[in-house]
Amino acid sequence: MLDKSIIRQKIINFFTTECNNKLNKNVYYENFYALRNKKEIFFYIQNYFNGTVLENAPLAQKYYHIYWNIPPENIPDKRFCNFVKGYLKGKVTYSAKKLNWFIENVNNFIPDNNEKISLNDKTVKEKIKNYIKKVSYKKFIMDKNLLNFVFNRQFPEILKNNFEKIIFYFYGSGCFCKCGSLKEIKSFNYLLKTCNNKKCKHDCLSEAAKIKDISFLFTEEIQRKRLLAKKNYKHSEETKQKIKESNKKIWTEERKQKQQEQIIENKISERMSEIMKNKIFNGEFTPCTQNRLNHKRLKSEITNIQTYRSSWELIFHEQNTHLEYETLRIEYYYNNEKKIYIVDFWDPIKRIAIEIKPSNLLIDEKTKAKINFLKNWCLKNNATYKVITEKEFNFYGQ
Repeated sequence: MLDKSIIRQKIINFFTTECNNKLNKNVYYENFYALRNKKEIFFYIQNYFNGTVLENAPLAQKYYHIYWNIPPENIPDKRFCNFVKGYLKGKVTYSAKKLNWFIENVNNFIPDNNEKISLNDKTVKEKIKNYIKKVSYKKFIMDKNLLNFVFNRQFPEILKNNFEKIIFYFYGSGCFCKCGSLKEIKSFNYLLKTCNNKKCKHDCLSEAAKIKDISFLFTEEIQRKRLLAKKNYKHSEETKQKIKESNKKIWTEERKQKQQEQIIENKISERMSEIMKNKIFNGEFTPCTQNRLNHKRLKSEITNIQTYRSSWELIFHEQNTHLEYETLRIEYYYNNEKKIYIVDFWDPIKRIAIEIKPSNLLIDEKTKAKINFLKNWCLKNNATYKVITEKEFNFYGQ
């Protein structure tokens, strides 16, 4: 009695040479084999799975299991379609097109170091690309010469398994992350930009965000749409309650305390304070302080300025529209702390700095410090200063 492995090889050789491994309707009939003097092949394939669940299966299904060497006990719970597609569930093919099937088989592949290989780097890469493009993983596994070539290569890196060797050979140095690990595999012919390490992924996203052009988000049209979207929008009572409950869970007293300790330890407040002072001094930012009496900012239709801090400033500027409002900024020190003094008005032609102040506030120590630094600044910069109170200017129009 012939060995089953020899019978299997004879069956595969027959269909490969006579049918080019494409089963047509004639292969189901005994006469097809008789005309080719290979009648025994028909009986081999009919009796190959005697005593198993495949005993009465169609010839194509039997040959599918013979060719791919799939035992009868591993029949999937899916409909058999044909020899090419194998088992189907809907449009999903249960065959070597599944990447996991390929990985499992290639990792069990044992390279033959003694086999003579007649391939070169260029041919191998072309073959691998072709198999990947056509998703021909079954043919890939059967190409022993190609796999032996890949696995017998000597690489400087120590790789974990056979599949990674193929990935390495196909992609070269491009398959390694910055940290030196292999990039995460999404599919056989697609690697992610980093490995599965969270820090590497975060760094990659951070770099991409820095070079991403988002200038279109700051156009007038986009900003107008954003304002319109937010206009009259209010959270529902239910949403407000959810936010409230969420904040209670997240912002516990312990977390607040820990955050405060980190702020003090890292000197975040001092750094932020210095940054804001520089922005104020350079004119990039102006503090949004309100009028102390009516608690709102005042605007003028004459000067088109909407950020006056007092009605006196507004009245004075409407009668002296040639003056610049809050453009002169001077550093001064009060209680050994650096601050920024925003002078009310500046006359660029006559070089006069003008401060509007009620007379009863001139005795304040902080105001005195501001005036002294303003005097020194004027002496150094060939300018003069003037403090205007209700005694020098009629702010009430009476």
